[in-house]
Amino acid sequence: MLMSVNDLVFLFEILSERQVPEFIAGAKAAKISQIDIGHNMAIKILEDLKMVDIYRLNNKMRKRFTILLEELEENTRLTQPGEKHHLLKELEEELHKQNFKSADEIQEFMNARNLSINSRPQKDLGGLTPIQLQDLFRRGWWESGGPIKLSSDIKQAEASAVPIVNNVSLILRSIVNRSNRKGLKATSNGKLPRSVVNDVIPFLADTENHDNFHIKSGRKSFNEDDIYCLFLQRNIAESAGLLELRDNYWQVTAKGMGMIEPASASTLLVTVFSSMFHDFNLAFIDSYGAEPFMQGTIPYSLWQIANLPVGSEYTLSELAELVVHPEYLRQRANPAFQGAKMTFAHGVAASRLFRPLCWAGWLTPIFGKSIFDIERFRITAMPKQIFRTPDLPKPIRSEA
Repeated sequence: MLMSVNDLVFLFEILSERQVPEFIAGAKAAKISQIDIGHNMAIKILEDLKMVDIYRLNNKMRKRFTILLEELEENTRLTQPGEKHHLLKELEEELHKQNFKSADEIQEFMNARNLSINSRPQKDLGGLTPIQLQDLFRRGWWESGGPIKLSSDIKQAEASAVPIVNNVSLILRSIVNRSNRKGLKATSNGKLPRSVVNDVIPFLADTENHDNFHIKSGRKSFNEDDIYCLFLQRNIAESAGLLELRDNYWQVTAKGMGMIEPASASTLLVTVFSSMFHDFNLAFIDSYGAEPFMQGTIPYSLWQIANLPVGSEYTLSELAELVVHPEYLRQRANPAFQGAKMTFAHGVAASRLFRPLCWAGWLTPIFGKSIFDIERFRITAMPKQIFRTPDLPKPIRSEA
């Protein structure tokens, strides 16, 4: 369980009879922002804090204390008991062997230790060093010189068949064909009009079958938000700068006009892929909550998936355990909902990672007895075609 070092120091100072543990003091001296305290330690701290008389604190301290107490209670409820994080155990063991005489010695020790750790490949990070991982998160493919390169060097026909490329192309062409000089009039709540929806749904590429089942139900007309993947992918196209709503009129932008023809399908694929996993807020897809840690670690998951064998198949849980950041898997190991067989982390991965990757042609869903029941995901050749990390190693992992 990650907690702010400053918050931990604050809480231990309130527990006036308790000295701030050396590893927390060392982390503060080394200017480390967060550490993993583990479930068991969190429970112990929580028990002690509940004994504190908050009325001896001033108003500012009391407010901060109350907020931290609520956060600690929520996090201990969501996480599972288990062993302390191995990196924390290593740090504690090393600190016990030291005999520091000053804060300067603590900081010197922590600086040297952190430099060593940050430059060393970590099995827990798939063989990346912490420095490589941070560069993956900080620069990705969206900054010049970042460790990820997105390539549009694929056949246009192949790109055109990708579900999100098919659907976004249909939306753009329909808007252009139906626009006057101001654009195409939106609905009163800013959605696509039914005319566009009607243009798209006969040719809609629906990777989960829910929308197509709904379309074939016999209903005569549909609004945009009745068709789940259409609604979400229009929002992704908007975040990619391909269309915009101006004065309640939909307009295809100059950027969008440049990608409307089949000859630009590969460029469109890379554009919507880039925006979907960097600019677009994936929390918009479902009701799991914000989960910024999951969104922030997407580049790590994409690197993992891009290095899986083409044609290999995995269940949801197998794929999640292979590619989702291990810290997120640990933090969200609680059930996705009451009675659920999958964990919260697996549920979020299915919704915000595997679903968009099916849209982007990276994964092919394999259905079971029900047309809605995805039993496995098959890795396609698409990741190796558009996603390149020339300076990163191949992942180290144990296959599920």
